[in-house]
Amino acid sequence: MLEFGYIKGDGVGPELIDHMLHILNKFDIKYKAHEININYNSFNLNEVAPHKFIIKGPNKTPYGYKSVNFYLRKYLDLAVNIRPANNIVILRENTQDIYTNEEYGYGDVFFSKKLLTKNVTERFAQFCKTFISNNNYSNATIMCKDNLLSDKYFIDILNKYIKTSVEWQDNGLAKLSQNPEKYQVIITPNIIGDIASNITSLQEGNIAYAASIQVGENNIVFEPVHGTADKHVNKQTLIKTGIERSLSFLLYNTGYKKLALSMYKNAKIKIPSITPLSNPVLQENHIGWDILVFGNVNNINCYKIFHNGIETKPLGKNYYKLRFYEKDLNELLTLCKDVSILNIERLCFKETKALFS
Repeated sequence: MLEFGYIKGDGVGPELIDHMLHILNKFDIKYKAHEININYNSFNLNEVAPHKFIIKGPNKTPYGYKSVNFYLRKYLDLAVNIRPANNIVILRENTQDIYTNEEYGYGDVFFSKKLLTKNVTERFAQFCKTFISNNNYSNATIMCKDNLLSDKYFIDILNKYIKTSVEWQDNGLAKLSQNPEKYQVIITPNIIGDIASNITSLQEGNIAYAASIQVGENNIVFEPVHGTADKHVNKQTLIKTGIERSLSFLLYNTGYKKLALSMYKNAKIKIPSITPLSNPVLQENHIGWDILVFGNVNNINCYKIFHNGIETKPLGKNYYKLRFYEKDLNELLTLCKDVSILNIERLCFKETKALFS
């Protein structure tokens, strides 16, 4: 039996989810669909995490709030974003780069954090290798800016797993706009993948046609890539292709391949075969969390630090690595509410022999 969770979202989201369920009801499929009630102002990890497959509508994000997708990516560890469109697949690293949602201002100077870690990038590289092999692609291109230290490191890690060509993002995005037929798979850091996938979506005629797949170790999220499109609510102008493609991706990867393929005989996409994210570095039993934070660590209650198994390592001015043992993630986030969380990684047995080695 097909079983999944769904998030209705905002704007046209409820209409799209209703349309998706209507399609399923027309098929001869037994399924269980569980509504997940979360939004930008109310996110409960325990309500989301049990669902291996999730299909969602677009969500609003008012100024000053973090988006539902930000929470999903961070706390479900959805480290890969797959965007098929126009016979091209964008494999986008999904939790690092400048999309960590960390921005700071001092007077009239503002800056954002650009984050890249070895563990997360190696896991992304291994996924890309498996994806390219499983889907029978013959070439792949890394697109980023290799004169930047972090992007050069990104390339070096990927090239340990995959043989690829490398293109500067400026030239690569221009070539993608003019000659998309030259590409099969494009591998990118977070922000470049966002831009590249918008280009390939528009090449099909409308961004509302496109859908994405966010992949983690225990969860896979399917959704149209467009926003809430409020002006199209309850109107004939609403394009439903994005949610239909999301459904076809879900069906294809849950044992209903023929049905999924029948939905898109003429579309300029190849429905991807997906395997859950693996972690080549963290293979042992999970016992806690390592987090990278920015802020004054003294704002965290010292009693809780020393009586809840937390160790602290300063990495620079106002940067700290904190180690939590046997913590529920929601409890961890509560403890760290007074600092900015830059990255979260699972802590496993084999890493505990020498703390912060």
